[in-house]
Amino acid sequence: MNSKDIKVLNKVCENVDEYRWSVISPEDRYYSLIDYPVEAIRSGNVFLSEVKKGLIIVTGTYKIPFYYEEDNYTLEKKYFASIMSDLHNSPSSIAFITNEDYGDMINNNNLLTFNFGKFGKTTQNNIIVDLYDYVNRNVNGVDDLYDDFLVDNEKE
Repeated sequence: MNSKDIKVLNKVCENVDEYRWSVISPEDRYYSLIDYPVEAIRSGNVFLSEVKKGLIIVTGTYKIPFYYEEDNYTLEKKYFASIMSDLHNSPSSIAFITNEDYGDMINNNNLLTFNFGKFGKTTQNNIIVDLYDYVNRNVNGVDDLYDDFLVDNEKE
């Protein structure tokens, strides 16, 4: 992950409503380019948008096993954003950034900038989680569903 990757994701987050997002499945050609960690269990919604000709952003979730005993584990949900290039009809992965990668980067930067912000810390949202949550709610029409439900309750 480099600073331009983060700048691209920040710009996508700032302008997320300007892009058309769609659900992709394992059969999609871009899905196979996602650089999931080896231990990942690919279960979760995955969304894609071509934010500029040849520049693809993918956001989604996956689960990995967290072993608390040798044979016992729980599944931990992880969030990711993937940046892909599709110039000349030859797609390739540029970056795969998890919510933990982004959080670690923010924490490391906070150590270097400890004089800023309240109580000597800077606080930032995790853009990887925020991007997924926003796109997931919009693609699935959650706000409209909630509005319809709340209006029905007001009529009763």
